[in-house]
Parts: sequence; structure tokens; C-alpha cells
Amino acid sequence: MNRRTIGFVALGLILAVLWFWSGMHSGKSEVTGVNTRAVSLYFGAATSELLVREQRAVSPEEVGVPYVTELLLAGPTTSEYLSVIPPGTKLLDWNMQNDTLTLDFSGELADGHPGGSSAELQTVFSIVNTMTELPGVKRVQLLIAGRNVDTLVGHVDLSVPLEFAAEMVEAGTTQ
Repeated sequence: MNRRTIGFVALGLILAVLWFWSGMHSGKSEVTGVNTRAVSLYFGAATSELLVREQRAVSPEEVGVPYVTELLLAGPTTSEYLSVIPPGTKLLDWNMQNDTLTLDFSGELADGHPGGSSAELQTVFSIVNTMTELPGVKRVQLLIAGRNVDTLVGHVDLSVPLEFAAEMVEAGTTQ
């Protein structure tokens, strides 16, 4: 074989290996080179009193209560969506028991809330719907500053754990 033929064969083998490798790694992120998983976050709809779903790609290590809560508290990346959690709200603690997730938020969640039944529904179910999308979470119990509360600002019963509320999600609003 001459050098030219060997060069074409080598180039062909390299291209075949690259093509095969790219097919084997099609679940990888092109940006980071790591596997990603979509998480759903629920924010306020600008045009209604419902919630809209925004999906974000995160690494499998980040799919957990603290990081997903941090994303939710930071607000939407889509300009048409609204943050419905009062500024300054922090996650103080969390606990998972069986399929119920208990979240303990700082007092800003209630103290900084604008009030009203629609706004309270959006805030509560922004949290509940987001967290029940996580593996193993069926119900969410909300605490404020380490205490059980009957309601956030007078409208939604928080004395019991809550489940995903599909009726709070605007149809056709997936990002």
C-alpha cells in the first residue's frame, strides 16, 4: 500500500470512530459534556392567575431539594413568567419522610407576601408542583421558620401536606 492509501484508510477509521462515539454519547450535553436531566419549575403566568412550567437542564448531581429550591427562588429565566415567591425567602431546612417532603422556609415567605387568594395559591403551588416533580416526592408540607402554620396569608390550608395541583397549571405552557 502506498502512503496515500494508508492516509485515506486512517482518515476513514478516525471518522468511523468519531461517528460511532458521537452516537454512543447522544445523551450528553454539548455544552458541558456531562449527562443532564430536565427539572420542571413552576412560576406565575403573566396573563392569568395560573402557573406555567419552565424546564431547566441540570446535572444528575444537582437534582435535589436544595438546588431545585435555589432555582425556584431565583426566579424564571423566561421573561414572560413571574416569580411568585417573595424576595429574600430562604430554605432553612428540609426533610424527606416516606413520600412526603417537608420544607422549612424563612419568615419572608409569609411576611413578604402581597396577599390575596390567587397570589397565595400561586406561591404555594409554585413550590408544591415543583417539588412533586422530583423523584419520590408525592406530597409537600410547608413550614415557616420551623413552625407548622395553618395558612400562608389566610387562604390556603397548609396544616396538611399538599399534592401536585394540575388545575393550577396553564395548559400548553411548557418551556
